[in-house]
Amino acid sequence: MRIALLGFLFLGAVQQYTFAQKIDSLALQMDIDRRVIDRTAMKTLAIWSGSQIASGLVLAATQDGWQKQFFGFNAAWNVVNGTLAYAGLMRLRDEEAASDPVLALHRYTRTERILLLNCGLDLAYIATGFALNNMAKNTNAGLAYNRLKGYGTSLYLQGGFLLLFDSIYALALKQGSDYYRTILRGLWFRGNAVGLDVRF
Repeated sequence: MRIALLGFLFLGAVQQYTFAQKIDSLALQMDIDRRVIDRTAMKTLAIWSGSQIASGLVLAATQDGWQKQFFGFNAAWNVVNGTLAYAGLMRLRDEEAASDPVLALHRYTRTERILLLNCGLDLAYIATGFALNNMAKNTNAGLAYNRLKGYGTSLYLQGGFLLLFDSIYALALKQGSDYYRTILRGLWFRGNAVGLDVRF
């Protein structure tokens, strides 16, 4: 009887240890998958901003009229994008691994929410570009016209790119979070305890 009880307790301890290992590996895999999405997005933003800064500086120096303002504004705008991309990559490099699947899932959804807010800002950039271009139509040719037309057209381009970028980035994170949410649906967490509900 004692041997059977000890064997039962031993098997229970092994199962608990194995389950805890699976939970830890799940959290790690969730973090790895999200980091791939984040890193790809930040590298894409860095490439875009680098190309816009380089082409903007060269073309602003060789163009006249509103095109000069357009390319110059593209370059200036993308200094901010480049800074954000660099900061995002550094954050990923220094980020500690998630300690549990709930934290890993939270990291997905936190970034999703930020990106949805960004989509609203992107639409505002496009609307501002539209307004500046309309103002340019009612402005005599000259520096004011060139700035309104150049900045407005730049906002179309930059706002349009960012709207596409933020939408695809948010969709990729949502697909990942939805996938892991289905896996986590049967798990429960209370203090230091983790369990799995199985329904028959």
